[in-house]
Parts: sequence; C-alpha cells; structure tokens
Amino acid sequence: MADNYLEKRMDDLRSGRLTASGNTQKRSGSSSKSGHLAIPFPERRVMIVGSAERLAGAIAVAFRRARCKTALFDNDKSAGERLAHDHGIRFHNADTCNREELKNAMSNLLDAWHDIDIAIFIKNDDESGEETLQTIREVIHQWRMKLPFPNPYGGRLIIISPNFPDETDKNEVKLQSHGFTSNNIIIKETENPPIDSLSRLCLFLCAPGNEYISGAVIPVYDIINQ
Repeated sequence: MADNYLEKRMDDLRSGRLTASGNTQKRSGSSSKSGHLAIPFPERRVMIVGSAERLAGAIAVAFRRARCKTALFDNDKSAGERLAHDHGIRFHNADTCNREELKNAMSNLLDAWHDIDIAIFIKNDDESGEETLQTIREVIHQWRMKLPFPNPYGGRLIIISPNFPDETDKNEVKLQSHGFTSNNIIIKETENPPIDSLSRLCLFLCAPGNEYISGAVIPVYDIINQ
C-alpha cells in the first residue's frame, strides 16, 4: 500500500494550502472551447479491483484525471506502484482472491477515507471472482451500517464481466438499502476490450444526474474487429 505523495499534494491544492499554477486546467459547467463538452464532476472516493496493468489501471487513471480520490487493489506490485507514482493513485498490494487479505485492505482504505462512493470490479470468468464480488459488497455494507448517517450520494457499484450476471444475491440487496445503484458492463466477443471506451462509460455512469441508470446490463463489443 502506498499513501501517495501526489494524492496528498492534490488534497493540499483543494484545501488551499497549495497554490495552483497558472496553466492548471479548471473544471467548469460549460466548455470554453467550441466542440468540447465539460461537466462538473464532484470529488468521489473510488475503489477499483482488477489488473493494474490493463483495464483497471486505465479506469483508475480516468477517475484520477477527473480529480477523484482513487484506490486500486491488485497483486501486481510493480504496475501498481508505477500508477501510484505517475498519477497519484492509492495502491493496495493485495491478493483480491484471498477473502481475508481483501477485507483487511478495504478496511485500511475505509479507515483513511471514511467511506467509498464508487466501487468498480473487473470480474474474471471463475468462481473466485464471484467470491471477491461478495466480499466487496459485504465489507461496504458492514461499514455503512456503522456510520451515524447515510452518504447523501448513496453510491454506485459497477461490475465489468465477460458474462451476464447471476441472480441478485443478499449482499447486493443490502447495498441497495444504502442507496447503492448497480450496473453490469458485459465485454463480449473480444480478447482486446476497448479500454478507452470502457473508461469513459464508467465515468458517464458515475456522473451527476445519471443516478437513475440502475440495474442496467450494458454489453460492449469490439466493433473494430467484428
């Protein structure tokens, strides 16, 4: 785990302890350049579970560029630490298929951030992936039960998988009681998923005003290689 220097510098910038340079890009509700769209994106606390080397790493960078607090969980230490150094992503070196190791890593993150707004899980086609997903849901539910008041945002869980979801389990229902919405992105018929498109789709689902998109199963195809 690395409490990254860049993440702390970003916190100093937001709090006013650090002055932004003149060429720092500012967020606004409208675009100053014709043909470009800009929307406000509140600082969310985002945890991502998946391979730091590929899709999970790209999604983590996308949310970090939107100035969210972003944490990545993976057992690829070298790739994770590189993302931490280059982008200010909080990296937790953990075997996500190990239930106790993942629970401990998530507990450390929750102690530091006090809550999680967005959880994204890239699931492989195996039984361990289903157990990892259940652990994520369980830990967030147990944490929310301890809070004195609910998170006004609620929360969002995004599952990226090669298969359509199974029936709703009890842990998913528990998350819904905390205001969590849930979406499944299904990657179909491709060995090389369109990483940039998937990153933008995750940002879109989590953007303000899109909370009503809940329960949707969104298939994504690699149309270039069809």
